[in-house]
Amino acid sequence: MWWLAVHEPQLELNYLRRGESEQEWLEPAALMAGKPAKVMQANLAAAKAGVSFGQSMATATALVSDLRLYSAYPELSDESLKWLAHWSYRFSARVCLREPGCVLLEIGSMIKLFGSIGQLLDNYRHVAELHLLNPNLAIADNPLAAELLARSHQPQHQLSRPKVQQALGRLAVEQLGLEPSAVASLKGMGLTHFHELQALPQAELGLRFGGDLVELVAKLKGQLPQPLEFYQPPQGYQRRLPLNHEIELLSVLQFPLQRLLGELQLYLQQRQLAVNCWKLWLKYRDGEQEWLTFELAFAEHQAAKLLQLAQLQLERHQLTAPVIEMGIKVARFGALQGNNKSWLPQKGNYEKQQLVARLQARLGEQRVKGLGLQDQHRPELAWQTLAANNTEQSLSTKVSPGQRPNWLLPQALPIKRQQLMLLRGPERIESGWWDEHWVQRDYYLARHDNGALCWVYRSADAQDQLQKQWFVHGWFG
Repeated sequence: MWWLAVHEPQLELNYLRRGESEQEWLEPAALMAGKPAKVMQANLAAAKAGVSFGQSMATATALVSDLRLYSAYPELSDESLKWLAHWSYRFSARVCLREPGCVLLEIGSMIKLFGSIGQLLDNYRHVAELHLLNPNLAIADNPLAAELLARSHQPQHQLSRPKVQQALGRLAVEQLGLEPSAVASLKGMGLTHFHELQALPQAELGLRFGGDLVELVAKLKGQLPQPLEFYQPPQGYQRRLPLNHEIELLSVLQFPLQRLLGELQLYLQQRQLAVNCWKLWLKYRDGEQEWLTFELAFAEHQAAKLLQLAQLQLERHQLTAPVIEMGIKVARFGALQGNNKSWLPQKGNYEKQQLVARLQARLGEQRVKGLGLQDQHRPELAWQTLAANNTEQSLSTKVSPGQRPNWLLPQALPIKRQQLMLLRGPERIESGWWDEHWVQRDYYLARHDNGALCWVYRSADAQDQLQKQWFVHGWFG
């Protein structure tokens, strides 16, 4: 069994910065924690300027005047590690969390799927770059060895047990995760690297340094089992993103929202799902919170489409205060459907769905409706408004026999018989005897004297005087 260890030294800092633009990403930044606040993590630009772990805020800002500061919170370590595990889950069903900042992936069963170990690693690096990460990767035949190699920046990328042992042998005793007292004892005996521990008899090693060291060596050699608890992705989807600066305009929210929706797209692709309804959470500077709901006419899974529809709806919204934190939550999932439901090509169906979705986002769901049929013979009652995405009901009712106009008037209008040339008919419609709207009509297809085709009728039970009264009920396009 082969394991891939992924270690991101600045995981918490990068997690907080994932909503920033590429230009902002290049600026010096540091994660602060504690009272008084001290530097916990610093990016490459800050480190080059002299910012380092343990420095006070005053020292760090004196070195870099425009240093971007981020505050840690209690759930940050667990939250960021689960975020790393979450998108790593697409590469293996067995993912284990290892604090701080490391996940383990069982990849032995996944190599054939990706074609080779090189292609698997290339794919992982590509996805990591999409998240603006550059983690240390290491492969070993047991999880502890892989983790120690990744944390020690040992790029072991070969499926070779001898290569793994050679890489482990180069580790200094400080890199083995031992207690400081054990490290001091080993160095006092002149033992500075792991290969020197491997050369000693285990019995003598245990006698001098205790059973914990013997157990460690046995685990790194793969001689002892290593029970692991695997990560289980949550059923729903919810992400939050603290903002490093206050946002007062909705247009400025576009970039961090794009990041959040990009992560959602990866989640949906992994599970072959789409979204029917999602919510945007905004936290304001004054402590107030707001949820904005985005109902979609058709299930969508592409981040660009979700962002486009959100922008149309956000045009009608006003921020009540500067935003300091945001997040998204999926309220309702839908099935991921292709553009075609048939073996034969059906052009334009997806484009029509997108048009309806954009209209609903801009005008509101209640102002965009579809049309469907009802089981009624009376023409004025044979249609109904439907939700724009409710196509099944509109297709389930068969159209009444006979030719029907595309434009049915809200109310039939009187018309003179002399203006009409009857072309087809009559078609008797008699219905509604069970309610108060009983009709008995004879319908005709006629040509108006202006050349237009129309649908006319006269009452079938009319007396001689009323038979001369005709009504136009619709026009043909």
